[in-house]
Amino acid sequence: MDEPARIESSLRAVSAVGSVVSAVWALARAQLPRVEEAVAHTATYLSWLDRVVDEIAGPPLPEPPGRSLVIVLGPERAFCGDLAQRLLEAAPAVGPVGLVGTRLIEVAERGTSPLPDVRLRVPGSAGIDELAATSERLGAAILEALDDAGEPLRVELLAPTDPRGGISRELLLPTLRGAPRGERDLFSQPEEVARAAARESVVGHLRAGLVGALLVETRARAAVAERARSAVRDRETELRGALRVVEQERITRELVELASAAEAR
Repeated sequence: MDEPARIESSLRAVSAVGSVVSAVWALARAQLPRVEEAVAHTATYLSWLDRVVDEIAGPPLPEPPGRSLVIVLGPERAFCGDLAQRLLEAAPAVGPVGLVGTRLIEVAERGTSPLPDVRLRVPGSAGIDELAATSERLGAAILEALDDAGEPLRVELLAPTDPRGGISRELLLPTLRGAPRGERDLFSQPEEVARAAARESVVGHLRAGLVGALLVETRARAAVAERARSAVRDRETELRGALRVVEQERITRELVELASAAEAR
C-alpha cells in the first residue's frame, strides 16, 4: 500500500471511531438533564421521608462497630474512565460485599485482586426508566443475602459522589434510634406506621443511591467522550496534514519528472 492510500485508510478508521464517540457523547449529554432532575426530586422526597421517620421511629443514634454488608453502586456501562476501578479500591478488603452495575462486576472479575466475599451481583440502571426495576431487584437481593448470612449484618451503601473521585458510605437503615417525638396524629398504630415508614425509607435510599450513581456515571461518560472527541479531531487534523504533504510531494515529483522529460526532448 502506498503512502497516500495508507493515510486515507487511517483517516477513514479514525472517522469511524469519531462517529461512535460522538454518538456516546450525544447520548450522555441528552440523558444528563433527566438524571439531574431525578436526583433533585429524589433528594427532596428523601429529606421529607427521613424527617418523618425520625419523628415517628425516633432519631438515629451512633452505631457501635459491627459487621456490614457493603453494597457498592457502580457503573452499568463502559466508557466512563476509571470510575469502576476507583469504587472497587474503596470497597472493604474484608467482609461481605455486594456489587451493583454490569461494568463494575466485569472490572471486579477481571481484576488482579478480586474481592474475597461477594454476596450479590446485580445489574444496574442504564437510564432513568430502569431505576424502579433495579431498586426492586436490588432490594430483593439484599434481603436474600441477609437471610443467607447466618449472622446479623448492617447494610451500607458505597456510592460515587462525583466523577473526580468523591465516594460516600452511608448506613442504609439505622438500627439504633432514640425516643420518638410523638408529635404527629396517626390513624394507625405507631408501630405499624413506623414499620411502613422504615420500608419506604429503605426503598427511597436505594433509589437515591442508584440515581446518584447513574448521574456520576453519565457525567463521567460525557467527560470521557468529550476528551475522546478532541483526540479524534486532533488525529484527523494530523492525518489530513500528512496527506496534504504527501500529495504535494507527489505533485512536485511529477512536475520534476515532466520538466526533466521536456528538457531531455
